[in-house]
Amino acid sequence: MVDPSRRLVQAALRMDFPAFYAKSFITLKPGVQFQELWYHQHIAWALERVRRGDERRLIINVAPRSGKSLLTSVAWPMFVLGHDPGCEILAISHTDSLARDFSLMRRAIGEQAWYQELFPNLQFKRTRNMDLETTAGGRIFASGVGGAVLGKGADLIILDVRSRPPPPPPRPSAGGSTTSTTTR
Repeated sequence: MVDPSRRLVQAALRMDFPAFYAKSFITLKPGVQFQELWYHQHIAWALERVRRGDERRLIINVAPRSGKSLLTSVAWPMFVLGHDPGCEILAISHTDSLARDFSLMRRAIGEQAWYQELFPNLQFKRTRNMDLETTAGGRIFASGVGGAVLGKGADLIILDVRSRPPPPPPRPSAGGSTTSTTTR
């Protein structure tokens, strides 16, 4: 007989993305204290709206080293794939190296016994450096910006790239006027 409290924890991890993220964090970063901040809850709420189809586009801007990439590029795609093993996800990161690191983290989550117990209908057919493929036809394909994604379709596209601040306004010339040229 399965312990009722264990079943309750499994249900929470399966249905509550913030709980799933916390478990993923603890799995991937043992020894590092997990600290959930208010914006993690807000991002999780917004991502859940995307997963349910209530929102089609989402831009997340938070400071570097805030946990955004682990939340959105690692844990969330694995949560989505657990609920829909046929979902095709394209995960684009700032560099190929970062895309590979995130892919390895996703694979590490997928290999965990707790993950496999949560989503018993999800079976991986193939796992390669930048690609996780399910027996149901779903996948998470990872690439860096400028990588080979031409012709790859996806139900979800995650762009986890560094945004650049806008250029500073032009300085006034000695006469007090400014001149600016923009090329498209």
